[in-house]
Amino acid sequence: MARTTKSHEQNVGVEDPNDIVRIVARRLQEARIRAGLTQVQLGEKTGIKQSYIFELEYGTTNITLRTLEKMANALDLELRDLFPGSPGTPPLDSDLKHVMLTLDRLTKIVEEQVSQDKERLDYEKERTGREEQRRAKQDAVLGDALRYIEELRHHISPAVD
Repeated sequence: MARTTKSHEQNVGVEDPNDIVRIVARRLQEARIRAGLTQVQLGEKTGIKQSYIFELEYGTTNITLRTLEKMANALDLELRDLFPGSPGTPPLDSDLKHVMLTLDRLTKIVEEQVSQDKERLDYEKERTGREEQRRAKQDAVLGDALRYIEELRHHISPAVD
């Protein structure tokens, strides 16, 4: 059975153990960038080689808790801030981009639906207008027929009396 974590920023289960590595890796990279540090500068602050920081940020290697603690301290973060689901932790930039893309797609879907609804309503109005015109013509023809019948009655009526 897959273990899941609830998170305001992930809202997905961490089903694959590598998912947590990728999430922590992204958090490290984005925290370093927000701090305005290069990998080399972070390495100097932590005593960790730049090549290892690269591997950590791209999730190609596992990280020990000691190394994670050094990184968090150097980036002025709480250790928990590097894990998904941490309360008060700002969402990842990549998560925000994903949300924005999703919102863009939803906006397009809604706009398309509104456009289709408008086209359907316009078509219905046009069809209804044509139907009203047809009915008006039929009413006019029937009215003419009734008047003609009345005229015939008036002409026939004196002859029948």
